[in-house]
Amino acid sequence: MFQKIKSFSLRIVQYRPLQTFVLTSAIMALLLGCIALGERIVFAERSYPNISFGGIDLSYKSFDGIKQLLDERVTQLNEEGVTFNYGERKWQASLSELGIILDTRAYTETISDFARTGNPLEDSTTILRLLLKKDDLYPALDFTSKDIYRAYIDTIASAIEQPEMNATLSADTGSIVVSADRNGNRMLRGYINAAIEQALSRLTPPVVDIRLEDIPAQVTVAEVTTLVPQAEEWIQKTVHLKYDLLDWPITPDQIRSWLSTAYDETTKTVHLTTNSQAGRTTMQGWSETDLNRPPKDAIFELTDAKVTRFEPSEDGIVIDAELTLSHLDEALSSSQGEAEIAVLVQEPEIKTAEVNDMGITERVARGVSYFRGSSNARMTNIRNASDKMNGLIVEPHTEFSYNQAIGDVSTKNGFVIGLIIEKGRTVEGVGGGVCQPSTTMFRAALDGGYPITERYAHAYRVHYYEEGGPGYESGKPGIDATVYAPSKDLKFLNDTDNHILILTDYDRANYRLTIDLYSTPTGRTVTVSEPIVFNITAAPAPEYYDVPDQPVGYLKQIDWAAGGADTEFSRTILFPDGTESTESFTSHFKAWSAKYERGTLGAEVPAEEPPVEPAPTE
Repeated sequence: MFQKIKSFSLRIVQYRPLQTFVLTSAIMALLLGCIALGERIVFAERSYPNISFGGIDLSYKSFDGIKQLLDERVTQLNEEGVTFNYGERKWQASLSELGIILDTRAYTETISDFARTGNPLEDSTTILRLLLKKDDLYPALDFTSKDIYRAYIDTIASAIEQPEMNATLSADTGSIVVSADRNGNRMLRGYINAAIEQALSRLTPPVVDIRLEDIPAQVTVAEVTTLVPQAEEWIQKTVHLKYDLLDWPITPDQIRSWLSTAYDETTKTVHLTTNSQAGRTTMQGWSETDLNRPPKDAIFELTDAKVTRFEPSEDGIVIDAELTLSHLDEALSSSQGEAEIAVLVQEPEIKTAEVNDMGITERVARGVSYFRGSSNARMTNIRNASDKMNGLIVEPHTEFSYNQAIGDVSTKNGFVIGLIIEKGRTVEGVGGGVCQPSTTMFRAALDGGYPITERYAHAYRVHYYEEGGPGYESGKPGIDATVYAPSKDLKFLNDTDNHILILTDYDRANYRLTIDLYSTPTGRTVTVSEPIVFNITAAPAPEYYDVPDQPVGYLKQIDWAAGGADTEFSRTILFPDGTESTESFTSHFKAWSAKYERGTLGAEVPAEEPPVEPAPTE
């Protein structure tokens, strides 16, 4: 028998992912909201479960209880402090002695703020994580940078550490001595800091076993011994340290007392040096007495077209002892007999260019001459002539005349009687010595690259102009200029667009005359060659002049012998535009005989051959 089967239909439900996501999110949000609401109620004044701080379990504890517990633990820590052990030696320091502060109030706030950011989603997620995994918080520590902590560690280090000692070389006792090297050690401070920090982060008393690391000497006896032969050479040398006109001879005894060794960190090698404490101390003493100049502001006062007061600005300088000794080392290591004194420069507040509108900014040329052996009368005339030029201004594109600058050579104008060259003889006359400033001015104009429009050489060689020294090392004849108004003058042209200021310096102590020219630098490079001396002839036989009113036997030398010669030197000027010019300056010096006066009163005077002496003339 057949039963009728009931028919049925299959209904397919369509999946809607968006609806599912929304529903799931709503359920999760409701769940998190309930958790957040619950934690607000249950954990309002206590910590969450599974929280520890510094290794101490603080689950479900009230914040007041946490503060009390941390206070007790920190008090115990401060009492027990930090123990430092090194062998049988021990140091004990409280946390306060080390400058370490554990702030329990801040720690309690850290715990109470945990998972309470104000963001429900973030806080609820953190709470759910705590149900599955314990979270340990650690106190924040910052003590290694504090001075009080470093000072205490330094105290321990001073009692334990042994510095390494490099082998050195010295010669201050007279002989060269090489001292022994020694290895050293030092504390591992990073390890100490980490050990203290690790213990305190667990709120347990730190006990630190101090560790040392070995520090080998950088320089050994064997390395220094190889320098002994070089040291023996150094202590036999003399080197001149120079700056401008200053000359310091460094003697073997001084080098011996300064000698030491130095280690170069870059090349990892040892070398000889005079840059020792003794050397630096000596240099500093010299700087304070001889080479210590504060900066000087410029002063410029103009009256009736002449500068009545001019003090150019000067950079302040003080010796750079270390660099100077380095220069000395270089000279000692080579065949050089001199080295440069290094200086530190400090600029003035008011520079020369700021006190005038004439283009007078700095020194552009210098001339130097010496007058050793001059009579008082000659030196008076030198000073008078140089003073009359001092402060004069040569305007742009005008010619300087020496005769015009010093004025009439007469007693009314301050000049006195001295020896002059007149009509082939050296005689007494007013103004003997005025050729010293003209010669010096000639050298300054040469140095500045200014065109020389008129210049005359002396009739015969004058030894004053062959005197060498700082500023005029040549000491050769031919770079001189004679004057004799109105026929002979020294002239040069200021061929620039700027004024030239003339400053003279009469130095009686060193018998030196210096003429400086101040203006705007021309950019010219000037080279003056050494004079070539040729056609040298001997002085002729002495000449005698009878003096009828003097008795027989009277003999007086009135002029001095000088050999004859021709000289030539050149000046080459390289201009800023790259062009170059060269001109030659020649001199013809006559041979000059010694001249005598001899008395003839009463009888004939036989000719004599008196000794020939150099001429102390104009």
